[in-house]
Amino acid sequence: DQVSSFDERLTSLIDASVAKVTMQQNSDMRTISAVVGMWAAPTLVAGIYGMNFDIMPELHWALGYPMAIVIMVLVVLGLWAWFRKNHWL
Repeated sequence: DQVSSFDERLTSLIDASVAKVTMQQNSDMRTISAVVGMWAAPTLVAGIYGMNFDIMPELHWALGYPMAIVIMVLVVLGLWAWFRKNHWL
């Protein structure tokens, strides 16, 4: 009976340890996903503005390039704030 009790206790401890490791991995994956999302947003904006279209009105503005940079920074800051609010970072 005592061996059976120890076996059950050991199994429970192993299960708890595995659950703790799984939760930590999920948290790490959330953080990695948030960072990748923050990296992808300015890449998207830069990709659109780097396609050499001539019909985009922003390309002929004197402040078109600085506005694209500001948009990229604001998107990243917005994502950063949202991820911090949801405890992903």
